Amino acid sequence: MASIQKRNGSYRVRVKRVGETTLSKTFTSRTDALQWAKFIEAQLTLSLHEDEKTPNNEAVLFKDAAESYIKNHSDLKIANPIKGIKRMSPSQGRSKRVHKLIEDPLLAACDALTFPILRSLIIFAVETGMRRNEIMGLSWGDVDLPNRKAYLHTSKNGEPRQVPLTQRVLEVLKALNRDESGKVFPMTVYDLRGQFSRAKAYAKERWADAGINPFDDLRFHDLRHEALSRLSDAGLNVIELSCISGHKTLGMLKRYTHPSHEAILHKIDSY
Repeated sequence: MASIQKRNGSYRVRVKRVGETTLSKTFTSRTDALQWAKFIEAQLTLSLHEDEKTPNNEAVLFKDAAESYIKNHSDLKIANPIKGIKRMSPSQGRSKRVHKLIEDPLLAACDALTFPILRSLIIFAVETGMRRNEIMGLSWGDVDLPNRKAYLHTSKNGEPRQVPLTQRVLEVLKALNRDESGKVFPMTVYDLRGQFSRAKAYAKERWADAGINPFDDLRFHDLRHEALSRLSDAGLNVIELSCISGHKTLGMLKRYTHPSHEAILHKIDSY
């Protein structure tokens, strides 16, 4: 439960958590304080809140444990093996966007190489944000076309979830031939990797713009990043995005969502 106290012209918000430290922050306006309180309470309700941690926290804990053990065992004539070792910075994650200027040549490559299933699979991935293995394991029994959703019985976080289907995805699904295997995309992971690599190479050779070729380091997983970024650009909030992506923490969701500069400007101008 959040509480707000006014002190010397500022507003201090305190959000108490059972069995954990209280979260607090100070604002100059009551409106900002209320917004932050509601945001934090929503995060806590959906288990999306992530406390700030020291980089490589596990290494810090091991260092403290080693120092404590040596201190409590005075007969040991050894130095702390962790002392003096510089901790590595946390990885920044990828921020690659698969804009239409990249997506269209990739789809054109699928057409030229006669990879119809891969073409449909790429569109499905960039529209739903589902992981590769989730897409490959999807069966027609998991797809509800009338209600526009796909049901995942299990996911990377161990929990089921429902993924909304866009109009573009509906068109793709309705055009697919239903295989006797029952799989929406009857393709092995091995074939997917091979065809995606060939399509990427085809598009790379025909990229005429100056500068870095975007197909040099393109990965299939980048389509998931792009899907969530597009949904963020469309105006979905973090709670709605997490329901689609399956992320449990705000930190992980931030690594996958990269709002475009234009979308941010549009929201600022509309304020």
